[in-house]
Order: sequence, then structure tokens, then C-alpha cells
Amino acid sequence: MTRFSADVQMPIGAEVALDLLKAVLESLDRAKQATVLDERSISVRTKVSFLSWGERVTCTVVPVEGGILVRVESKSSVATTLFDYGVNRRNVQQVVRALNSVKG
Repeated sequence: MTRFSADVQMPIGAEVALDLLKAVLESLDRAKQATVLDERSISVRTKVSFLSWGERVTCTVVPVEGGILVRVESKSSVATTLFDYGVNRRNVQQVVRALNSVKG
């Protein structure tokens, strides 16, 4: 299974973060409706494309001093995927760019 992840630190509360992350995840290319997994995690699946069978993009919020740390991870939906042609990296980069544009 292929995957890619990155972290973003933000000076906001966890409650505000989940609402923001829901909007960001649902704005991803080929995204379906986001699902809140628990009080710290939210996830979205992407639709099948000519490059992949879809991915699961998950954001996990971790409280840190002065705000939160958001861990963004994208992994292929099919466990036997050997090459993702950069799709997981693009998913994570798109979320990170959106979060960075919000935090200024």
C-alpha cells in the first residue's frame, strides 16, 4: 500500500480545526463526503481515476502548546497498490496548501 503524510501546526483550537478540515477535505479533487471518525480525526475517500482506485485522506488533530498539529495522511484504497503515480503526495500537498493559506 502506498501512502504519504505531512504535519501542519496551526494556532487554532481543535473544535475549529475539525470544521475547517471538513471543508478542506471535501474540496479535494475527486473527494466524496467527509466523515468524522472521532473527536480528533476526519477522513474522506476519493473517487476512482485513471491513475488510482481511490485514496483515503485522513487528518488527525493533536493538541500542542499554542494550538494544534494536524497530521495529514493519504493512502491508497487498494492494499495491493505498488505505485500511486504521486496521487497521495498531491492529495497531502493540496490539504497542506489550503491549511497554510488559512493560517496566513
